[in-house]
Amino acid sequence: LRAALPTFELLWLGSMVLALGLCLYLGARVLRRRLAAKLAVMKDVSRRIGARELDFDAPPTGIREFDDVLGSLSEMRDALKDSLSAQWKLEQDRERQIAALAHDLKTPLTLISGSAELLLEDELHHEQQQLAESIQRGAMRAQGYLSQLSSVAHGEAGPEPFTDVMPEALLA
Repeated sequence: LRAALPTFELLWLGSMVLALGLCLYLGARVLRRRLAAKLAVMKDVSRRIGARELDFDAPPTGIREFDDVLGSLSEMRDALKDSLSAQWKLEQDRERQIAALAHDLKTPLTLISGSAELLLEDELHHEQQQLAESIQRGAMRAQGYLSQLSSVAHGEAGPEPFTDVMPEALLA
């Protein structure tokens, strides 16, 4: 048997190297699984911030470096939340101001348009007739702009875009 098998020392050394390799391999697999679970927390936090789901607390991972990164992500989440809140407030203020402006301009435009209509009912010289019609057209155009401004302030769709019209349909 001594001639067929290596010496005890070589068998012992080979089995130790094999056992050490097996331990390193299994330890690396276990470590990979644990790190993957900890990284899944960071991936979830990043996904939530990207999707603007900002009302959550990131759980600690137990790894100092990962927890530092999660702390930075939490600071970024808070800054984004504050920024979005400020942006929403500014948008609401802008809509209120535009609505107030539109409301304040409606009364004078109605008075101008009504006065022009009253002038047009009277007998006027040709030049006065043209001026009164011009005033009425301008007031109507301003009311149209005001209507568009009001619809934009309330988030409604603006006027329909231009569409192609076939000449035959237009003539018909």
